[in-house]
Amino acid sequence: MTVNITWKLSGSAVTAVDHGSGTNGDSLTTKVLFIEHDGLNQLTECKFWIDAKISDYTGNLTPAADLAEIKAWGDQETEDAFGGFFISMNAVGSFPTWPVYGTKLGTDYFTFCTGTGDSIENGVTLHTNMNSTPAMSSSGIIPASCSIWPSFACRVHIPAEVDTVGIRQFVQKLRFTYTS
Repeated sequence: MTVNITWKLSGSAVTAVDHGSGTNGDSLTTKVLFIEHDGLNQLTECKFWIDAKISDYTGNLTPAADLAEIKAWGDQETEDAFGGFFISMNAVGSFPTWPVYGTKLGTDYFTFCTGTGDSIENGVTLHTNMNSTPAMSSSGIIPASCSIWPSFACRVHIPAEVDTVGIRQFVQKLRFTYTS
């Protein structure tokens, strides 16, 4: 059986999310996304990762260069150079925590960087605090037939030290297992 995944932003299905624009040192607008599926059973082994945006690319460099830069922002070891793509999965606590320089990874918040969400093998497991009804019974599981689907917040932080101005594009993906 095929299972369809729907990403929703403000109640509407989306195929892309525009995080907006900013200047060096800005945290762009937080987006809260919901993950829905039409399977009769739960999804298991759910993990996020990021990848290069190949189709319909309209960035300023190349898909590979954009992905490498987003991951490199998360790898940085100085406060002015640190940034990248962040997710917070604590919907229960109204997304109170975000990565900052020195604390890139927490229990329910992550910076996508080398070794964390940079590939399907290093995917970030979905956290139980994603606030679904019924509740997620354990990490990495999205229940079936939710009245409130799991949600997470995401945003991009532009490092204070960025030399090249322009559009960066990448794809956030969800890996899961479904047994009918």
